[in-house]
Amino acid sequence: MARRRKKKNKGIVFIILILLVLIIGAAVVAVPRLEKVKLAKQELEKIEIAFNDLLSDELELDVDMSSITSDIFELTWQSSDENVLSKIGKVNRPTYSSGDKTVKITLDCKVVSEGIDGIVYNLLGVSGDTFVKDVKVLKMPMTNEEKVNMLYDYLTLPDEIYASLSLPSSFTTFEGVNVSWESLNESILSSSGEMISTGDVTLNATISLGSVSKTKSFILKCSDNLLIDEIDYSFSDYNDNSYGETTYKNLTLINSLNEDGSLKFKVSSGDGSGYIITNNPINNLYKLTFDYSYFNGSGSYTKSTFIKLLTSTDNNVWEEVKYEELLDNDKHTFEYLASANSGYFKVAIETEYSEKFVIIDNLKAERFLCEEDVIESLIIPENVKENINLPFTTIYGGKVSYTSSNSALTSTGVVTLGNEAQVVVLKVKVEGFDFEVNFDYEVKVSGKNQKTPIEINFIDVGKYGHSDCGESILIKYEDTEVLIDAGDRYDDTFKAVKEVLDVKIEDGILEYAIATHPDSDHIGSMDNVINTYEVKNIIRFNGDASSGVYTDFDTAVKNENAEVCYVNDSLNNDNGCKKIIEIAEDIYIEIIDTTFYNEEENNARSIVCVLNAYGIRTLFTGDADNGSGPLEEAYMNTVGNIDILKLVHHGTREGTTSAFLEAVDPELCIVTNGNYFGNKHGHPTYEALKRVYDYDSNINIYAVVGGDTDNCEMTSSGSFECEPTDYSVNRNGMITITIDNNGYDVSCENNNGLLTEIRDTDFWETRSLLG
Repeated sequence: MARRRKKKNKGIVFIILILLVLIIGAAVVAVPRLEKVKLAKQELEKIEIAFNDLLSDELELDVDMSSITSDIFELTWQSSDENVLSKIGKVNRPTYSSGDKTVKITLDCKVVSEGIDGIVYNLLGVSGDTFVKDVKVLKMPMTNEEKVNMLYDYLTLPDEIYASLSLPSSFTTFEGVNVSWESLNESILSSSGEMISTGDVTLNATISLGSVSKTKSFILKCSDNLLIDEIDYSFSDYNDNSYGETTYKNLTLINSLNEDGSLKFKVSSGDGSGYIITNNPINNLYKLTFDYSYFNGSGSYTKSTFIKLLTSTDNNVWEEVKYEELLDNDKHTFEYLASANSGYFKVAIETEYSEKFVIIDNLKAERFLCEEDVIESLIIPENVKENINLPFTTIYGGKVSYTSSNSALTSTGVVTLGNEAQVVVLKVKVEGFDFEVNFDYEVKVSGKNQKTPIEINFIDVGKYGHSDCGESILIKYEDTEVLIDAGDRYDDTFKAVKEVLDVKIEDGILEYAIATHPDSDHIGSMDNVINTYEVKNIIRFNGDASSGVYTDFDTAVKNENAEVCYVNDSLNNDNGCKKIIEIAEDIYIEIIDTTFYNEEENNARSIVCVLNAYGIRTLFTGDADNGSGPLEEAYMNTVGNIDILKLVHHGTREGTTSAFLEAVDPELCIVTNGNYFGNKHGHPTYEALKRVYDYDSNINIYAVVGGDTDNCEMTSSGSFECEPTDYSVNRNGMITITIDNNGYDVSCENNNGLLTEIRDTDFWETRSLLG
């Protein structure tokens, strides 16, 4: 027994000796390599510092990528755009017209050691690293050719003029530019812009700068007929297929439908009359005409059918001004000479028959040109920070001159910046018409210490129509515009959106269009927007939809030469898309991760984003409420405190919870719900509005829409729905928030810019009484 124990002890000792040899050997091998690992980590840190020092955020000159070297790591450079900034650091600045270009530069560092050294490096996590940076390569200054081309595009004249023109010989924006004019028929319009007689004439403008020149030709109709077409409808695109009430452009139609591109009215004795009402008053009406006849009339008529024209100053009390009796089967033309009458107009069809069908077609209303037309046609910037070319004529002709109240902006458009912003009053005078045009126009000249303002425009998409037509929001900073949604699929909706875009998008280019989700009240008119303007970037929801509206939207997106980003790519900075959309210094839009973007339900996948502008944060929520799950709870804590909240999903009952308000802590709320208070969905709901007031009674809520509450009721589902007769009651119209480094201001389209708060509306008073 003693011998066996002795043999076992010898075996253990032998094993221990082997282990000691291995440990000592490993130490001999590892200790120097640990020192190498330490040096490698230090070198990676130095490479990262050198990488960031070498590549500034903005570049104009070449950089030497080869200046960064390493004995430990293999360095590989990559560029997302070799033509602008190559991987060896060669800079090719874009042309001025192309704009600044952002290039992604990548430096990949891979350890070069192999064998035991490589194993140790890998085990200790120093196999390498990758450094990435976005670099903006600044555009070149404008060349003379680009300046001439820009002025060539800027220089426009109306197709038809009613008065002599002022023709500029130079432009304030660029020194040394000369413009010479040549009329090809001096007997109609002189080369100095004097209208001699009526007729068509070609006017050539040659723009010169240095050795560069370019000639632009204009064909003008010189006319003495100071009439414009307020209405000229052939109804070729009218597509209502059921009798009832509908809206077509500037008209409300009762008891009509489409009949081969005409209006077919069903009328009967008693209260079954059909009629047409202008939705907006027509000022200075000269003549109103339309065609009328029986539909498929035959035989003789023993009872009377009357076509009547009525006018009203308030769309309430009507006065009959003319009538004609329809006695045969022929087509007749109704003509009314108005002698500069103003107001609303109604075409009423009345009959003694139990039922008759009457066709109305080719409705035209001509009115006299007036001072308001001329004033509205002049587009003068509201905010300036550099020299501008003030309009020299109007779309109707005329000579425009200015007298400035302050040298910060001269009467010729020269800007001199002071330390602080200044308001300059331009006295504008337009000569050449049969009436005088004189008005004052305020222009805000930026100060050296002031940041350029940014606008958020909550568009009144229901301005011209009575349909439930969603929301559309335009963000504007200098020449950069971002459109979030475009309202519903109605002519009236697009008319309201286009009216704003035509004024705000001065260069015809929309930099970003964001389509939050596939519901028609958000993307219904987006295809029209994409087809009308040049869109540079489109950020869209994930997935698709089965509707025709979606198909039209998707087709327009695919046909547009734009960079298209799905929201998940933007969120993850994949495929050239970015979570942060930089608009300018201190101004950017951030896509918020709601965690619901892959859901099938439309509202749930709404894109949510925050505009950060000079420290003021505005949250755009689309329709991302809790209708299909705890959506607000999923993202509200990632947003942080905000200043301005676009109320969730038009003020739906399921949105803008108390917890959500606690998380984001707004100080101002905006409601966009399409057309009027208490629409077919009951928006905005009393519950959502009351939660805001309960959270903080000092928060103001402003709605774009309005509407009387004489015909409202609680539905079985608990919605408070209305059928207003006057949509203008308490209507703010488009709400504009202007943000600069001094804070923000809020104004509206109606009531001289004075806003009506929800608690001061008839809607809130009526609804809140119900509890």
